[in-house]
Amino acid sequence: SYGIEVAETLLIPCVYEGGLEMDGSGDAWVERAALNFRMYNPIMTQDGNNGVALGYQTEIADADLIIYQSSDGVWHNISHNLDSDILALARGQDGNIYIGGQFSVSDGHFLTVWNGTALAPFSTSDEPNDYVRALDVGPDGKLYAGGDFLAIAGTSTSDHIAVWNGSAWAALGNGLNDNVYSITVGNDGHVYTGGAFSLADGTT
Repeated sequence: SYGIEVAETLLIPCVYEGGLEMDGSGDAWVERAALNFRMYNPIMTQDGNNGVALGYQTEIADADLIIYQSSDGVWHNISHNLDSDILALARGQDGNIYIGGQFSVSDGHFLTVWNGTALAPFSTSDEPNDYVRALDVGPDGKLYAGGDFLAIAGTSTSDHIAVWNGSAWAALGNGLNDNVYSITVGNDGHVYTGGAFSLADGTT
């Protein structure tokens, strides 16, 4: 699968070759028709954007775990300090990119923010205590986070899910009883979440 998301298309240049060739016995000609790969240079396209080469011919310095494409179509690294997988991305109404995952470094513990120039981690008191696996921003601009964490900003009832209003975290009821893997906030502000849980706010 080459690690490409479903929304993207992987294109590998090849050529069609046809003709006749001698078979293994040397007594007869057989038709030959095949697609032969000429180079490994995959092209990714998404949402109608022009294809961007990301094969061995394209190098991005320190492209550790996360990269971005600037308006000129050039890919750049965001950070070479993150030490583990990124599991979730969400764009805030302020243009900031919220990044959640398994990392735990000076740039952020399980959650950090890209402001277009640098990573800006949440303060220590506002960080989750375990993996962040899902992020989404609601129509009111609030950031919703879900994952493995059992506390965030010292809020003991924020089990696996919490909301950031731009200045503080708050729990959603009494939380969930197991991990959250996905979050979507509808246009009506309703929060939809999926995961391994069987109890939500104490209700089955």
